[in-house]
Amino acid sequence: MEMYYLACSRHMAWGYVDHPPLTVWIAWFSRVVLGSSPLGVRLLPILAGAATVWLAGALAREMGGGRFAQGMAAFAVVVVPIYLVAHTWLTDNVFEQLIWMGCVWLVVRASTRAMLAIGCGSRGSRAGF
Repeated sequence: MEMYYLACSRHMAWGYVDHPPLTVWIAWFSRVVLGSSPLGVRLLPILAGAATVWLAGALAREMGGGRFAQGMAAFAVVVVPIYLVAHTWLTDNVFEQLIWMGCVWLVVRASTRAMLAIGCGSRGSRAGF
């Protein structure tokens, strides 16, 4: 599949029948900046996987969890077998997971700020919202 994305990155377009253009743009960036080696192609998906793990911990922190909760949330994402496999390949799913985790983090962060603004709790409380 990675070779297909690299081949598509040589013929850039805004729309493809079988995959979104973001993955092809990332493949193009990897090919041009990092080279066509396996590490060059897979470095950005690995970094996206690491960012997904970090966002899981940040999400737990945003919801009022301490260090143990943050570590457990990050660990829960690390040990999922499909993530372990998917975060080492250049696929659509790696960046999709990162984008969705970022969206959830932004929604929780905005709702926490809104609840604090109207006076529904304190930031340091363990009771949640």
